Amino acid sequence: MFLQNAWYVAAWETEIGDTPFARTILNEPVVLYRSAGGIIALEDRCCHRALPLSMGKVVDNHLQCGYHGLEFDGYRRLRQSTGPVENPAWRTGPFLSRHPALGLGLDMAGRSRQGR
Repeated sequence: MFLQNAWYVAAWETEIGDTPFARTILNEPVVLYRSAGGIIALEDRCCHRALPLSMGKVVDNHLQCGYHGLEFDGYRRLRQSTGPVENPAWRTGPFLSRHPALGLGLDMAGRSRQGR
């Protein structure tokens, strides 16, 4: 049992670089990466073949899956596809930055919190 509707420390700011960074928070796999707009957190699973997105790479501020090369932005939108994808949506999370720690907020339904 986990305390829900709370912020959890996801990483130290220095841990997030140019490559995807995998972390498990509340038994949920999460991938973090740095884009031009800031640090992004997504569910660490491609919607197509469930490959961990942390096995991919960051390309032009998008996270590219290492399997078929699907690219996703920080708003859970599919940016590039080589074929049909059934459901490109997955959870994402906002960050609360308190140097040097980064907090990820999750609500009781397991979705990211909207407020900061």
